[in-house]
Amino acid sequence: MKTKLLYILVSSQTDIYLEQAYISISSVRHHMGRNVIVCLLTDTQTRVSMNGGRSHILELVDEVVSVDVGNGFSPLQRSRILKTSARNLVNGDYLFIDCDTIVLKPIEGIDNYPAEIAAVKDCHTGFSLNPYRQMCLNHCRRLVSDIPDIPTYYNSGVLLVKDTPFTREFYQKWHENWLKGRERGVNMDQPSFNMTNILMGHPVKELSGEWNCQYIHGIRFLNKAYILHYLCTNKLAKNDTASFLLRDESILMGLKTGYEIPQEIAKCFDDPFLGIPSLTHLHAGRSVGLFNTIEWKCFFSTYGTNYFKLYRYLGKMINKFRKFFKNETV
Repeated sequence: MKTKLLYILVSSQTDIYLEQAYISISSVRHHMGRNVIVCLLTDTQTRVSMNGGRSHILELVDEVVSVDVGNGFSPLQRSRILKTSARNLVNGDYLFIDCDTIVLKPIEGIDNYPAEIAAVKDCHTGFSLNPYRQMCLNHCRRLVSDIPDIPTYYNSGVLLVKDTPFTREFYQKWHENWLKGRERGVNMDQPSFNMTNILMGHPVKELSGEWNCQYIHGIRFLNKAYILHYLCTNKLAKNDTASFLLRDESILMGLKTGYEIPQEIAKCFDDPFLGIPSLTHLHAGRSVGLFNTIEWKCFFSTYGTNYFKLYRYLGKMINKFRKFFKNETV
């Protein structure tokens, strides 16, 4: 595989971000062995903390790029500085992957994708049906007072980025827009990514949903996904930690004792449906958002009135979930 995989990590002993990255990179090695270069971009503070058990992550990566981002920034801000500067810190074409992910199959096919920069739609839908549309607009207005039309709003959790002068310019503008947003109270990187795309004439191309299957919103892509983005930091309700195995922080905290992947996690590398505790968690109303009106609109925006396609999809899902009925009372 020619395209390297890029992970960005800012972490300390007290959080679970390194453990997320450890699991995600382990899933890469499970499917692809050493046939892909994995690069870890981190800050000097995090690099120093990679001792003891935390040093095991270094055994999984091929390249570590450590950057001093200076003082006066929170861990979240240091992470965003690295993310919006990555193209100008790391050489070579890369597929950036957020840490709260699992790679589900070999991904060498991304080498042939004909785009300088590409991403998957946020929430797998057009911006008009995005359930976080108002929040996104509020963030964008802090960056640009007169917002132009936003036909597509991309998720920045998985990004294909070729190493070209244009993509380096894009990242420079993205970083500048993020700094502007930070001054105005927007620490998220996604609003500045999308505004940069708009202001530069929409150069970002669309990746199909399988490349960044955003859990909850992208369940329909789960049976053919390359990358599952389980969105550990995006909880919809108090009991939502139970909706997927790795959204439960106690599972990740438990990894700190020996950095051996438990079988219940390892099995998800081949079958992500095993990470769903029960069918109930997919149909528990707002706990996973499937009965949210906007979510249903998103669903039908994909399948519309094509009832045959809808029926076929539901049939596949029922077969996938049939195993969960065995020990449940209906």
